[in-house]
Amino acid sequence: MDTRIYEAIEKIGRVSDADLCVILLSDHPNSDICEVIHEWFVDAVDGPVFVGVRLVDSLPWLTRHLKKRKRISFDSSDNLALEAPAEAELFDRIGIQTMVWEPFQAADGRYGYLGLASVDRGREWSDSTFTQLGFCGNIIGDAIAHQRAHVTLKQAFNEIEALKEKLVVENETLRQEVDVLYADDELIGKSHVFRAAIYQVEQVASTDSTVLLLGETGTGKGLIARRIHELSGRSQRPMITVNCAALPSSLIESELFGHEKGAFTGAMTQKIGRFELAHGGTIFLDEVGDLPTELQAKLLRVLQDKEFERLGSSTPRTVDARVIAATNRDLDQLIEQGEFRADLYYRLGVFPIRAPALRERRSDIPLLVWFFISELQHRLGKEVNEVSAQAMDVFTAYAWPGNVRELKNIIERAMILSPTPVLQLDDWFPGHLELTSNSLQALGQRGETIEEVERAHMEKVLAACDWKIRGEGGAAERLGLKRTTLQSRMKKLGIQRPRA
Repeated sequence: MDTRIYEAIEKIGRVSDADLCVILLSDHPNSDICEVIHEWFVDAVDGPVFVGVRLVDSLPWLTRHLKKRKRISFDSSDNLALEAPAEAELFDRIGIQTMVWEPFQAADGRYGYLGLASVDRGREWSDSTFTQLGFCGNIIGDAIAHQRAHVTLKQAFNEIEALKEKLVVENETLRQEVDVLYADDELIGKSHVFRAAIYQVEQVASTDSTVLLLGETGTGKGLIARRIHELSGRSQRPMITVNCAALPSSLIESELFGHEKGAFTGAMTQKIGRFELAHGGTIFLDEVGDLPTELQAKLLRVLQDKEFERLGSSTPRTVDARVIAATNRDLDQLIEQGEFRADLYYRLGVFPIRAPALRERRSDIPLLVWFFISELQHRLGKEVNEVSAQAMDVFTAYAWPGNVRELKNIIERAMILSPTPVLQLDDWFPGHLELTSNSLQALGQRGETIEEVERAHMEKVLAACDWKIRGEGGAAERLGLKRTTLQSRMKKLGIQRPRA
């Protein structure tokens, strides 16, 4: 468009036998300030003359007359010397002898001028020339208006497309979050070490402080992160999870910060990063100890300045996301080995919470066993109403290197293999070979029996159902038991509804 306009004013200048042709246009329909947008001049002119000049500052006399939106003409710079010294000095320096400015109105309401001038020679233009200048000015102004409207529409369309893409990605990410996290176990336990961790969660949740979750694999760090998010003021916004260990180092930067189209081979479209998706919410960086060292500096910048750039872009973007990080690695050791930045560790570790290993909270194991049995019965289509004493002792004594996640998987396998409603463990379970009769006898001295665990769990479910036993949403349905079986167990365990 700029090339076409320049060609047009060159033709206007040559047909009109002018040495200089200029287009001025106001910033917007209600503006009185005109700016030079195009200029053509013959080779003999030492130009540019007006391009780059801010008229309102450098040529005040001309600016005042332009605001009147009427034709302006003069045939000698001598007439300007007294009332317009700046204009006279410019015209003398260039050699302008005569000049006319013809006003026009663009389609979008902007007004402007099409100007002609002669240099080092006199020149007179007829009234028909002025009329034709006005027509040409209207045409050029309309073209510019359409160009700007097209650019505005394209920008709006691009913004809509970007928002649409962000919404699609966010919904897909949230769907994955629901499938992965809500299908897992819940934060179950009443041991002192476990409740201490939950108390820390409740303390920090209402703040925006960065949280670092430490603990072995399978201890429920992802569930703790979800609890922090749900208790925070950001709970209505998404929690976005990134597993830093599961992504190749070549892709993790793009996943975290996004990339522009063409940023690297295969980048066919623009991609929105996880930090942008988490704006206003929470981002959970799982296994942050596996983050490549070259990306740790960029993460530190996000934590310090709330800024980042997409791959292939130099434009900084701001983000407001609460960061929760987790790792099962020894970060102090990684710092000593030069594999983790100390300054990033201090930023992430504003409020560290340690998720205890399952072997440190053995008193929670019976409760977890019955919770998983209740959760899995409906899905597996199997009824389990009893756990053998030997199986519960094995569960309690085993070291559980995979922690709660391993416990759930073992229970599911045991339920599948048990031929009766009594959950049994056979030689396939690795903990069987590690136990001795002495260890089993020692476990018999613990303060919690199977019946006590079962009674506590049933009472909890009954209270949640307002002691409704049968029907949809009743305790029997939630426990995966027949109504008669549940009533029989309640009678055996002495469970009765509290009096009002």
